[in-house]
Amino acid sequence: PISTLLYTIKFELMVKQLSLAKSTEELQKKAENVLINEKSDEKTILRYIKSANAVFIKAESVYLQGDEEQAYLYYHKYFHVFSQLRATHEFIKKNRVILDEIEKTLPIRNCKKAIDRAEKLKKSLISRYGEQEAIKLRTRIEEEERKRLEEETSRKLAELERLKIEASNPVVDAATLFTQVISKVVLITIPAK
Repeated sequence: PISTLLYTIKFELMVKQLSLAKSTEELQKKAENVLINEKSDEKTILRYIKSANAVFIKAESVYLQGDEEQAYLYYHKYFHVFSQLRATHEFIKKNRVILDEIEKTLPIRNCKKAIDRAEKLKKSLISRYGEQEAIKLRTRIEEEERKRLEEETSRKLAELERLKIEASNPVVDAATLFTQVISKVVLITIPAK
């Protein structure tokens, strides 16, 4: 529908610059810094469930603001915490309080949404990180070429200056000096971009 198309166009215009990492792997490592002890008690697990829900809400918020890196980070963190919760002894023992809280606070649709959005964001981020690297590489090559040309020009100007000094020396004949100066002037021409 038209509203979806307009939202997509608006979202693409709002996308924020990359600043957190250089790759999706780096973002994943940042997201996976939460470790839940398998033997955590019920109270601790309930706190993690509430925290995971807050992470999902934050992911949704930054996604809508166009911050793909932050959104990917939070969706990945949400899924990581959710996966770790499922590995706890309380979950495995089918503790009714834990299962009810997970079902109420972390519905499976949110987990599916987090996975779908993270996959979509990953594709976009991989593309954007690649473009960013290409731009950096191109800029570095252009800068190196500019420095090389500056050094070459400086060297040739120094040579011309040396020739001028030699010209003031009456021992050098005019024909030799003229030939040297002309050959150096031809070498100074800088190629156009």
